[in-house]
Amino acid sequence: MILFGIILGVIGLFASFVYGRKNSWRAIGTIVFGLLLIGSVTAIVGNDTHHWAMHRSTTRQQTVIKASKQTRHGPVLLAVKLDRAGHDKAYVYKTSGNQTKHTNPETTRVSVYQTGKTNSAAIMTTNRHEWQYSRLGKVMFAGLHNNHELIYNSVDYSVPSTWSVLTVQHR
Repeated sequence: MILFGIILGVIGLFASFVYGRKNSWRAIGTIVFGLLLIGSVTAIVGNDTHHWAMHRSTTRQQTVIKASKQTRHGPVLLAVKLDRAGHDKAYVYKTSGNQTKHTNPETTRVSVYQTGKTNSAAIMTTNRHEWQYSRLGKVMFAGLHNNHELIYNSVDYSVPSTWSVLTVQHR
């Protein structure tokens, strides 16, 4: 809808300049279509920079995980460092069978909590934080493809006290 406002504003501004025979019609057309063009461009810039007509939403998913590696000391949640400073880590785990998965450190904030329970299951809670359009925003910004735009993911591992959290350097 906003894109049509820009197109209509440009065509109307051109038509009012070229085909407006009286100065009064030319002035009225210039003001009306100029305001439409400026308003549409302002709405697109505001949506891109300040997320106008959008709200934050969070979806939560819980998954029972298995240890990526079993040692003689018990199950291990393995944290692989990806940079020298140790700020970026990928946590390696299994969801079922022998299928190994890992977190994506570029878009993920990770927290690891050890529960006091020894026989409880290890649970991974994934929270996806994203921008979603409101009802009016879906109509106004229908041509733009930034609905469900990712802000960040957060992953919380809740592992029993029998598990160890190791980095590659600990091995």
